[in-house]
Amino acid sequence: MLSSAKMGGSWPNTPEKPGPMGCSGCWVARSGTWNGSRDDLRAYILERLGDPLAVLVIDETSFRKRGKKSAGVKQQYCGTTGRVENCQVGVFLSYVSSKGHTLIDRELYVPKEWIDDPGRCREVGIAEETRFRTKCELAQHMVERLWNAQIPFAWVVADSRVWRQSGFTHLAPSASVFLRAGGGLR
Repeated sequence: MLSSAKMGGSWPNTPEKPGPMGCSGCWVARSGTWNGSRDDLRAYILERLGDPLAVLVIDETSFRKRGKKSAGVKQQYCGTTGRVENCQVGVFLSYVSSKGHTLIDRELYVPKEWIDDPGRCREVGIAEETRFRTKCELAQHMVERLWNAQIPFAWVVADSRVWRQSGFTHLAPSASVFLRAGGGLR
């Protein structure tokens, strides 16, 4: 991702760091879990992009789906198409510094209907301990994770809905927040 190495899929595939068929599974194979991979990647990013003046950017993205078996899929507003349709929604956190930018964390929004149906969750691999969280709560959780890991940042940017509903003000009193009235990032 931050390398000049030949890419195979979306991850570097080099003799020094071979991945199974050059796919993202190489990160899972090295750390054993997706969350472990996230933590490994976070350390890698911090080493190359870390900056006390960095900006965290919160955004959600929807992914259209056809069936009912993908984790968290339901009829909901799909920002990709601008209408209500079958989709998954992910909440993403980007890290931006003068040295570069990259995604640093992610959470899948799991609707309450899914949480209330443990069999359906189990079928697609959603952990039993997963509890319902709004998209704003997911965003706050990711920022808290970075804050607790002592990842340096000075600003958090998000649309005004995220800020109003999340309660970020207790988290980083030294960090500033830039929001555009009416929603959306500027």
